[in-house]
Amino acid sequence: MVTTGASNDIEKATSIARAMVTQYGMSDKFGLAGFATAENRYLSEKTSLNCGDLTAAEIDKEVIVILKDAYKEAKCLIEGHKSKIKELSEFLIEKETITGKEFMDIFQKDETVC
Repeated sequence: MVTTGASNDIEKATSIARAMVTQYGMSDKFGLAGFATAENRYLSEKTSLNCGDLTAAEIDKEVIVILKDAYKEAKCLIEGHKSKIKELSEFLIEKETITGKEFMDIFQKDETVC
């Protein structure tokens, strides 16, 4: 279930996915092509697209593909580690804090994931 509490996370994920496609060459569809230019690297993170309308529409589609794939993977990881997450939450409810060692002792137990 997606809630309004995740709106900032979605905004940031979209921004990162768009930068992956337009600035960092991390797109299966566009490869190493760069389509964005930073307007002022020192004062803001704004960029402007250097492409036509059809390419911009294709960039939007590629961003959506990246976000959907990342969502599926995150959901799979959470479902695959469900018992560990439950055990960690029960530990935190009981003790309120957890050390790195305690976390790893719980997290490194065998479990099938994606």
